[in-house]
Amino acid sequence: MFFWFFPAQNGNRSAPVLLWLQGGPGATSLFGLFNEHGPIQVNNDGSLSERPITWNSLYSLLYIDNPVGTGYSFTSNDEGYTRSQDDVARDLHSALTQFFQIYTDYASNPFYVTGESYAGKYVPSIGYKIHVENQNPQVKVKINLAGLSMGNGWTDPYRQYVYGPLLYQIGLIDDNQLFYINLQSDLIRYAISQKRFTDAFTLSDSLIDGDLINTTSYFTNVTGLRAYFNY
Repeated sequence: MFFWFFPAQNGNRSAPVLLWLQGGPGATSLFGLFNEHGPIQVNNDGSLSERPITWNSLYSLLYIDNPVGTGYSFTSNDEGYTRSQDDVARDLHSALTQFFQIYTDYASNPFYVTGESYAGKYVPSIGYKIHVENQNPQVKVKINLAGLSMGNGWTDPYRQYVYGPLLYQIGLIDDNQLFYINLQSDLIRYAISQKRFTDAFTLSDSLIDGDLINTTSYFTNVTGLRAYFNY
């Protein structure tokens, strides 16, 4: 698995180590590095520069392309691809074990797992895996897990897909639009319960996301907003 490590810029060798996992699924963690909180940023003209405000000022940052097949993480065998969250946790724990075996100076530092979006599944999975493995007296490296942090975590879509009442209460939609969003949300949750994930994604994309459809989403049409994380 591909990783990129940045020791804390303030020179504190005891600074917490933060693992960053991007969502997607299938989005490289270098997105977070270059576009959100890493020490390097990509400018509009494609050039690179130092980010003036970065997590790296105080913390050591570890970016891993996860799961295998994402970004620069690769396998030459189809059996190397993950098929469950257990597989994701297993591979990440193996990668972290190897990392701390190489960078032994950081092995005892407080360790935090962080991520966003679909990493709402990855973060608790690897967090729980670390917790379980730390109880094993035969574990090669006991990782000093200090906490988990998630932004807009897509952890449980079935239970999270209840956006209608929120949009209504903050005044972005009216009664008729609330009825339609609730109806579509029910269809999405039903598709999830039947494991018809492609159908659930298609409905969600048309309703809220607007990522792959050829027109704007219903959310954008009725609210006039495109950034559904920022309203």
